[in-house]
Amino acid sequence: RLLGPDYALLSPEYRELPKHLSIPTEEPFKVLFSLGGGGDLNVLAELVESLIQQPGYEANQMVLQVVIGPSSQNRERLLGLAEQGVVELLIGKQSLFTYFCSASLVVGAAGGSVYELARLHVPVISFSMSDNQQTPQSWLDEIGRYFHLPSCLDDDVRRLAQLILLVKEQYARVQRLFSESKVQLDGRG
Repeated sequence: RLLGPDYALLSPEYRELPKHLSIPTEEPFKVLFSLGGGGDLNVLAELVESLIQQPGYEANQMVLQVVIGPSSQNRERLLGLAEQGVVELLIGKQSLFTYFCSASLVVGAAGGSVYELARLHVPVISFSMSDNQQTPQSWLDEIGRYFHLPSCLDDDVRRLAQLILLVKEQYARVQRLFSESKVQLDGRG
């Protein structure tokens, strides 16, 4: 069976990285939310709404970006948040490579992007949205993906928002954690 991080095939842009790809550390702290190409965006809208209501959230210190995939459902709440200037929507993007490279943290579904982000050493908080995203935690640990939730239910949203702020507060430590992994992906399978 060709499963797991040793067999991850990535787009060419992830294979030939600059020698010293660095994740931005300066303000503002950029959080990119994504469910991939589809999914119920109400999950991300609830998460963003919870985040901006948390004590310690300061809009001038964080940039929130949300990927709207071609098969995404329930865009209305996020469109409203974008109109209020709370989030920047990324609609119709063929590649997320440059957005991933500039993100301080990515939060979202545990699909194929987990491997792309592992290759870039970008910190991630992932969660499973479907059966095909149920990845053994041991595989995620091997590629340095330590923050994974089996789901993102209503009860989890507030705690997830708090975790995002904690990651921001402890970012230097989190960056070191995510830059080290047992398996180094080259994206060639």
